[in-house]
Amino acid sequence: MFQNILKQRYRLVFGYLGNLFIFFPILLLIPLSYCIWNPSTFAESLSFIVTAFLSFVMGLVLKMTMRVKPGSAITVQEGAIVVLFSWIIAILLSAFLLLSGVI
Repeated sequence: MFQNILKQRYRLVFGYLGNLFIFFPILLLIPLSYCIWNPSTFAESLSFIVTAFLSFVMGLVLKMTMRVKPGSAITVQEGAIVVLFSWIIAILLSAFLLLSGVI
């Protein structure tokens, strides 16, 4: 019984993470608006596109595999884990920009 409850909580946490990382690429693609006024910088912005794509795919995979029901309530503890994981994953995804040598 306890294992089923734990599975449901993990599913809920990772499902919400999937929802967050589907929308995270919107923030990553904001710097691309600079390319409208200065098209010569497009080559330098490819790592933003790759990182946004990776985030979107990761979010989509989490959302599709976890299948969270809309309106599912989460507890304070689950919310804290979602925030913690989202910050860590967002930092690692954003570090991809530095590792690719663009910034």
